Amino acid sequence: MPEILRPFVIMMLVLTEVALWQWRVILTGRGHKSFPAALGVLGSLLQVTAIAQVVTNLDDPLTVGAYAIGVGGGVLIGVTAGTKFSSEVVEVKLVTTKAQLGAALRLRGWPVITYDGQGNAGAVQVLQIIVPGRRRAALLGDLEELAPRAFWTIEDVRPSAEAGSPTALLAA
Repeated sequence: MPEILRPFVIMMLVLTEVALWQWRVILTGRGHKSFPAALGVLGSLLQVTAIAQVVTNLDDPLTVGAYAIGVGGGVLIGVTAGTKFSSEVVEVKLVTTKAQLGAALRLRGWPVITYDGQGNAGAVQVLQIIVPGRRRAALLGDLEELAPRAFWTIEDVRPSAEAGSPTALLAA
């Protein structure tokens, strides 16, 4: 390989491998087995090829830097793709002392289920919001605006085959 191309090739190999790693994690989380295993084989070949080039050229700072940039870029691509495609449906559970938060979120179009609860410091409301994964960022933006000090958790939802879509149940 021409010496001038080596850093670019290494960067692309590592960038691709790290992005593939993120996809393996997403697919494995969804219950897939064979395809993530195949991605693992491909990823390991890319990584070994890149590492071999870096180790044999440790005296070239561009080669080492290209490896590092590839890792950083791959993480950025993988995380960006992962947030867009990580789950079809997410559930956000939120604990707040703001009694009107559920109503305020409903006015913005969010399908909110509320429960009264008792926390260490007194009465609280527990809000449950189930939305398509692609709307997660918009929901979190509204939560940051309306209740910046509230505590929330986010989970991927996997409905049973018989139940169908949980968002369809909430819309009914």
